[in-house]
Amino acid sequence: MAIVKAAYPDPSQFNRRSPFFDSASTREDPRWVQVDVQYKQTFPRPLALEAIRQLPALGGMVLVQNSRLSVQPVTPAEWAFILRRAS
Repeated sequence: MAIVKAAYPDPSQFNRRSPFFDSASTREDPRWVQVDVQYKQTFPRPLALEAIRQLPALGGMVLVQNSRLSVQPVTPAEWAFILRRAS
């Protein structure tokens, strides 16, 4: 996938009827953001997190250092390596 719109406040955090409502979040200081994404391709072979952790070339990835993040940066070199491994 590709990010097609930069991060912006997730509107569900302000909706009291939403399961994602966050009473501590305000429009002036939102706690949750989202990005819009676009499908690009499906890999012929999945590349699981455990496999990524075992690849020295990806040892410095933010994903390996802090896998709790839902959105994280990937360098061009890391992405090229992942594409080669997953194809």
